[in-house]
Amino acid sequence: EEQPWHGNVRELENVIQKAMVFCSSDYLSAECCKEFSLQPKVEPEADRCITVKDAIQGLVDLSFREGCHEMFQDIVGTLEKSMVKRALELTKGNQVQAAKLLGISRNTLRKKLGED
Repeated sequence: EEQPWHGNVRELENVIQKAMVFCSSDYLSAECCKEFSLQPKVEPEADRCITVKDAIQGLVDLSFREGCHEMFQDIVGTLEKSMVKRALELTKGNQVQAAKLLGISRNTLRKKLGED
């Protein structure tokens, strides 16, 4: 069965070995191997966006119910810091690439980092 493999050969070998031990059938199938794959199950991008949107909406609703008056700055600040940190991790500290990933200019990123 044709399937993209994102891991290395050793990971594939481990999946096949686990499948051979734990699958009850006489033949090793792609379906059985999928069960032991180390690759995380990735949801379609649209589903992830909806999930993030729903999570943020839930946080906003909770903040309103609990009377948090500084919630806008808290939510925006926390989200922004988290996104900037992750973008820099993914780009190994390259500010130009991180800014591109975030859809902002390098100067804007530098301001957010407090470098300007």
